[in-house]
Amino acid sequence: MKSSRVAAWLLGLLAIPTGTYAANKSHEDVKYVIMDNDWSSTGFIPFLMALDAGWEILGLTSCTADTWQHQVALHALATLSLGNLTSCIPVVPGSTFPLINTPNRFQAWESVHGVLPWQGAFAPYNATAEAEGSDPTSGDNPFRVVESAFLEGFPSNASIQGLKKSQSASAFMIEMVHRYPGKVSIYAGGSMTNIALAVRSDDQFASLAKELVIMGGYIDVNLLEVTGTMVHDHYGTIFPFWDETAAAIMVDSSIIKNTTTWNKHAALLTLVLVYVDVDISYGSPSYGNIHAYQSALMPPGLRNVTYVNKIDGDKLKTMIKRAVQHPRTCSTMGR
Repeated sequence: MKSSRVAAWLLGLLAIPTGTYAANKSHEDVKYVIMDNDWSSTGFIPFLMALDAGWEILGLTSCTADTWQHQVALHALATLSLGNLTSCIPVVPGSTFPLINTPNRFQAWESVHGVLPWQGAFAPYNATAEAEGSDPTSGDNPFRVVESAFLEGFPSNASIQGLKKSQSASAFMIEMVHRYPGKVSIYAGGSMTNIALAVRSDDQFASLAKELVIMGGYIDVNLLEVTGTMVHDHYGTIFPFWDETAAAIMVDSSIIKNTTTWNKHAALLTLVLVYVDVDISYGSPSYGNIHAYQSALMPPGLRNVTYVNKIDGDKLKTMIKRAVQHPRTCSTMGR
């Protein structure tokens, strides 16, 4: 998901249940992940990084974010096909429409509060851009396909038909965390709609998932109040590896160099926790922003997270290069 977002969030949903997982010993160390993202022609690096780290990818799920969900799902199919990975990694379509917002509602908000630097699928419809090969935005038909946007090649009819017969992304996530309780990481590089639907549909989903790794978000400048650092100064930094950074943090936490914390003993710790909320008040000028709180000032009911401020850039580049130059195959997935 492309924007001026800051970094990656790591969220342990709940404590991992003990005594409930009776897998064969040979599978005890397998690391499972479902990767939810707004996949694109060039968005394949995160799943290659997970494969390179020896993780088993249970599926790629699609969401509306940079473009509409259906176009995203087709990009996922197409890039998997290039890597001969369609036989072992399914693509599961997610929700096309967000739970709260719509293109018209979003654009009306911008007319009052100003245009956001990243508009994604809710950017105004642009027939000229689509004719020139851009992924679709807004418009009357969110299921329309712009084939010229598929620089990686268009997926086969057979794979598209399989996509249409698939279950929903939220149902797939729920099924997998029940199949592998306490073992499945959820990677979210796009919008959070599919995960929200899973949480609302199954009250055990959060407790059965191992963790949720989120790729950033607009964080309000009140982070200064919590940490004393002006992280928002980095909003304009040209850094094209947002999703890749989140994937790297997920598969190898040693890449983390510094984190935002709130704890009276924070200076003694490497990873401690802050509390976050998302502003969903439509009339708010910070609508959609993430708000960080210290524990003494947080509203009730918030969960704690670890916010990553700094990573080892050289190690990230090494991980990306290895994953792309020596891509794994179905025969080596999970090893």
